[in-house]
Formats: sequence, C-alpha cells, structure tokens
Amino acid sequence: MSVSFFATYTGHTHSLNVSNSNAMHLLGILELDHPGWCGQVAAKELLIRVERAIRGVTQMPDEFTRNTTVTKGDGPLMIDFGVSDTYLLDRLHRLRVIAHEAQTLDADVGWC
Repeated sequence: MSVSFFATYTGHTHSLNVSNSNAMHLLGILELDHPGWCGQVAAKELLIRVERAIRGVTQMPDEFTRNTTVTKGDGPLMIDFGVSDTYLLDRLHRLRVIAHEAQTLDADVGWC
C-alpha cells in the first residue's frame, strides 16, 4: 500500500508516492491530520508547513530516525527501522515542488 501526494488539478505534472508508514511520518512532521489515508490542504499552507518541517529535520535529525519494535500479544515481532533525515529532506523538497505547482495552478495539494 502507498499514498500519493499531488496537486488537485487534472493537469498536474508532479506527484510523490510513498509507503503508508512513510506517509504517516510526513503527515506527522507536517502536523496534518490524517483521519483516513486521504486529505488535502491549501498549497500556501503546505508551503509554510514544509519550510517549518525542513528546519525541524535539519535541526533534530535523530528524532526522525529511531528504530521501533512492536509485539502484539502472541503475534509477530514488527520492526520499523526508522526513516533517515536525508530521506525526509528529499521528500519534503519534493513536496515543496508539488506545493509550488499547486499554488501556480490555484489548486490544493491532496494525498490519497
């Protein structure tokens, strides 16, 4: 499963596709609600959030790269090896491009 970010305009040229887990990381650091796997935000608002997130990732990269281990009852052991700060920065820069495109097209940025 994956989530795509895109300008909500039929002729958009840029999009970003990430795994569900990485989408959760991105939406979390962008402080965007994600009650489901789909949503949208105004391009101008996303640009503000992306710039703030880029500053946060460059100042505190360790916060975003933690490994986690989860076991539920007698179920399997799940290990999430985290996300590198360079991965997040790359995706944030790509989201900035999408937000600029959306703003130029007077569109929002959606994800689903």
